[in-house]
Amino acid sequence: MVKNIIIAVLVLLLADVAWIVYSSDSAKAELRARADRLEAWMDGQYEPRPVLWGEAQAGNAWQLYEEAVGLVDPSVEKRWKQIVWEMEPGEERATLRDALLDQHAEALEKMSLGAHRQDARHLIRWKEGHSQKVDQIPNLYWFRFLSNLAVLQSERYLDEGKPRQAVHVLLDAMQFGRDLLEKPRMIDELIGAALLNIPTTGALIQFEQLDRFPAAELQELADGMAILDAGLPRRSLGSSGDLLLFHRSILQQSDSWWFQGQAWLHGFSGWSMLASQVEEVEFLVEEQLSLSEGPWSEQRRRCNQSLEDFLESSSQVAIAWAPALGNASSRLTAIKNLRLSRMAVMLRLDGQVEPIADPFGDLLSYEQQGEKLVIQSLGPKEDSSEKDRIEITVKPAAPSGR
Repeated sequence: MVKNIIIAVLVLLLADVAWIVYSSDSAKAELRARADRLEAWMDGQYEPRPVLWGEAQAGNAWQLYEEAVGLVDPSVEKRWKQIVWEMEPGEERATLRDALLDQHAEALEKMSLGAHRQDARHLIRWKEGHSQKVDQIPNLYWFRFLSNLAVLQSERYLDEGKPRQAVHVLLDAMQFGRDLLEKPRMIDELIGAALLNIPTTGALIQFEQLDRFPAAELQELADGMAILDAGLPRRSLGSSGDLLLFHRSILQQSDSWWFQGQAWLHGFSGWSMLASQVEEVEFLVEEQLSLSEGPWSEQRRRCNQSLEDFLESSSQVAIAWAPALGNASSRLTAIKNLRLSRMAVMLRLDGQVEPIADPFGDLLSYEQQGEKLVIQSLGPKEDSSEKDRIEITVKPAAPSGR
């Protein structure tokens, strides 16, 4: 009798182990199938983008962008910030600026060459997951440095009486920011949105370069910005890309951690536990993708509600993905700043402008206030009285300087 009971218990234990192995293998296979489907979908999302001036050249932009960043001298950080933010215009500042630009001439040239490449497809190797250099993000800091260098180069060209070259370097910097904005990782999108602001509202408005361009160069600038606006990626893929990297990374794990964490809630199968958490993240990613649809007021409401829901979630993985829902605001803010700058260029050029859509609702507006033209967007805030605005002086553009 006892022997029969022992045999029965052993059979049950073996059956349980077999079931754990089976369910784990099935869950891992399902995760791999999901990753394959997501990768195929991601690869199908890329669309070639046009160049903003001149002719497109064969090759990949990111090979040149990475080379450009690799040429940056990190020791110049303090000097760069001093030139951009602390020094008053004058001979001393111009001398330091020109020395910094000469030191990084090759980096700026590679950035501009990348902006003219036909192919701006990212170089992320999905199947390597987080084991590749893609997670070594400090280099993204120097993307910002290159964008600011382009603004300084534009200023130098204007000082030298070369407004057309100044237009070209600003358009190249805008393309540079646009290409990073399209790169499908959340951190790249956030920094890309910030980079796009530097040669638009940063150079043209904050550093007042708009006042220095003749009419012909303003027209070329307006044409390039219109091409950029029409070709900007309208939907965020950053959360989808991070989800795919997460998929590929966990598939590289061994089976030795079956009994860790809360695996007991999933039949002691770590793979089943991960499959359950990935389902939560996939729902979050789908929600984030859908945020690009509908008016901003509805996007903001859904974003805030989803953030509340997921911050209350018991899944640490889902909580980690919650910030992805805020990417929509950064993306639309970059588009808003581009369009405010476009409107400023066209108003300076012609004194009038065709209506331009406000990404936060209806149309951008402008009104004359004394010697200023105030251009406004509703902006991302809930209080509609706190509009985002830029101001330009009311005066016609100078004749062509060519």
